[in-house]
Amino acid sequence: MEQLNRKYDAKTVLSLRGVNRKWRRIATPYIYIVASGFREKSIILPRLQSSTDFLYDLCWRLSHQPQLSGFVKEMVSEPWRDVSRGLRFCPEFLHNVYCNLLASAACDVPGDLRRKIASEMPSKTADALFAFVLIMCREVETLVIEALDTGCGPTTRAVISFALERPHMSSQDRQRQILGSIKSFRLGDYVNGFCMADALSILSFPTLEHLSLGNLGDMCIDEQPEPPRVIPKPHAQKLNSLALDSCHLSGKGLTRLLAVCLNLRTLKIQMRTRNTKPSRTPCFAEALERYGKGIQFLHLDTTAFDQGLDPEEAAHFLRALSSLDGSLKWLIISRADFPTAEDLAAALPQTVTVLIILGFQGVDGNMWPFRSLLDNARIPNLRRVICLPGTIIGDMGHSPDCAMLGRCIPPDTYFRECGGTIFERPWR
Repeated sequence: MEQLNRKYDAKTVLSLRGVNRKWRRIATPYIYIVASGFREKSIILPRLQSSTDFLYDLCWRLSHQPQLSGFVKEMVSEPWRDVSRGLRFCPEFLHNVYCNLLASAACDVPGDLRRKIASEMPSKTADALFAFVLIMCREVETLVIEALDTGCGPTTRAVISFALERPHMSSQDRQRQILGSIKSFRLGDYVNGFCMADALSILSFPTLEHLSLGNLGDMCIDEQPEPPRVIPKPHAQKLNSLALDSCHLSGKGLTRLLAVCLNLRTLKIQMRTRNTKPSRTPCFAEALERYGKGIQFLHLDTTAFDQGLDPEEAAHFLRALSSLDGSLKWLIISRADFPTAEDLAAALPQTVTVLIILGFQGVDGNMWPFRSLLDNARIPNLRRVICLPGTIIGDMGHSPDCAMLGRCIPPDTYFRECGGTIFERPWR
């Protein structure tokens, strides 16, 4: 956010762009604005904003410097501690400011949608604020809203649908399309949640490389049907990383999702229950068998469930793991999803180098049989086996830098502090 305050830097480069076409081509790549919720008052304890405060503040700044909106390439809000910025203005004044700005800077957006956004923004409705930011900052490449406070509502969905309804554009024109340059998209909605239609819509943006959704299920809210919407055919040709936190997809739901992610390399799923007792782990074997052939990093955490897979499903799951031979290198799974260490050893792909097993506590608690996996000649590349009594707590990393293979694993000290046991094969 502080980048938007440095008017002199932006004005200098912007003035160079106005000299001639050559200087415009040279200067433009140097304008790269990062809007962040971090406000570093001290290195030890940075002050952070809630996502609503972050968006509210960003919208106000963009209204003062709309010429810079096209240079905002990253937006990051990780609200670990809410901080109110205390902006107080007359609602009618704010409505007029935003309404006029949208009329001039977003004339391609339908008028009724512009008016709806402008009318909701003064009341700090996160849905409208987020929609405004998407419209204004069309060349954003990295978007991280850890948790949208009031949920992702119909206004944001209408903006995304509008962007996808636009006719096919050239690569040059696509830069001014809403989300036309997006590469990394991370959004959490822990109010209403996301449904399959939402995920497929976002996957339709052709430049997307990393997607992370919090609270995705087959339907938006438990017991509510999926909203009727026309969904364009997803592209997802460049998508190589998919992370689903607090996920409650069914096996069929994941199969449908992976069917459009043909070049996926990293898959992280952290499941949650749907408040039903007893809860049983869904089986994702079919999805992995049919569409997981290129996955190199697989993190499947089902420790939230009371019961693991039944014997038939567990056998199918192990066969699915075997089908990933040739690509899979890092594997994180739950202890309740397979019978014994011997069964797992017979199914592990030969290419696996690191194995992390979660949720020993409450299953059998005996980690030592898994030491023998390192001596198994069938899996010669396996170098480390890590056994945890519980699950991995905290962010595993979803940014383009962290989502790559092997970069989203905590250090050994973390596992030991969590009561984990680490087995390593000595180098010869």
